[in-house]
Amino acid sequence: MEREFLARSYRTTLALLAVVALFTFVYLGPRAALGVAAGAVLGVLNLRLIEELVVHWLRPQGARVGRVALAALLKLALVYGAGYLLLARGWVDPLAAAAGFPMILAVIFLKALGRMYVARAGVEPPAPSATRGQGKEPR
Repeated sequence: MEREFLARSYRTTLALLAVVALFTFVYLGPRAALGVAAGAVLGVLNLRLIEELVVHWLRPQGARVGRVALAALLKLALVYGAGYLLLARGWVDPLAAAAGFPMILAVIFLKALGRMYVARAGVEPPAPSATRGQGKEPR
């Protein structure tokens, strides 16, 4: 799995989160919406820090021990500490947070399923544009 695939998955998850949090706010209230949002953000952060751990630990040139330790400490402090604080203080709905946390995994699964479908259908997916993100459309 390429790192760019994960980066796109993070962005897609955060975009999906905006929609899901809005609907959750309307139908279940602010505490549930905050729970879904906190769970999804912590899920993305968790996977991002795991990515950093793996990339810097399993390098061909040898592990970057400092980067690995920093990623592990950040994961412990940010993900687990924030999760505990949010749940222990009752700021978020635990069920909503549990629903938001695996959102990144659902996005990755669906993106991989889409890739598999496109590959089996024999359709060439569009190549990423060199001008993407610069406000220019390719001609």
